[in-house]
Amino acid sequence: MPWRLRDEARAKSADLIASHGPEDYAIARGQARSGARGARGSRDRFWTAVAIAIADAEGREIGVRGADRWPGPETQKPGAP
Repeated sequence: MPWRLRDEARAKSADLIASHGPEDYAIARGQARSGARGARGSRDRFWTAVAIAIADAEGREIGVRGADRWPGPETQKPGAP
């Protein structure tokens, strides 16, 4: 990720955390999912970077629920393929 994008995303994440509190991550993800896109999805990348910066700042784990849907090898029955 280019340094400029990363720095701008961190600055925007700090603004969202200060102004919106607990809704900050949802706002950033909503912006990333919105249909308005710049050249080659640059708007998507910016708001995704903002959401990741917010998650890092708040100690959130991204994608844990999706990964937990599949059982690990330790939960499989013996003899199962």
